[in-house]
Amino acid sequence: GPDGAECTTCDAGTSKETTGAGACSLCPVGTFKNTTGAGACSACSAGTSSLTGSTGSADCSLCTEGYAGTGSNCTACVAGTYKNFTGPGSCTVCANGTSSLPAANVC
Repeated sequence: GPDGAECTTCDAGTSKETTGAGACSLCPVGTFKNTTGAGACSACSAGTSSLTGSTGSADCSLCTEGYAGTGSNCTACVAGTYKNFTGPGSCTVCANGTSSLPAANVC
């Protein structure tokens, strides 16, 4: 619980950095926690992200910058393409005279 109050269990989707009294915080973007009680939030798989307070790996359904697809089926943009936002969408071909490495978010 909040400092000085009775301890309470952190819900799924929340964690706490220290033991003892203190408030639980929502898991940050790109992480999740599917259990109640003690424990840290777990990172989503490479190329995927989640919203704040996510409660399971299924919530890691947003493709990050440099990765395209929908749901958790995210694949890295190939060299010469990029994606500069998180969410569903495809990679964009770099403009003439520019290039990119795989999984790029800019050319």
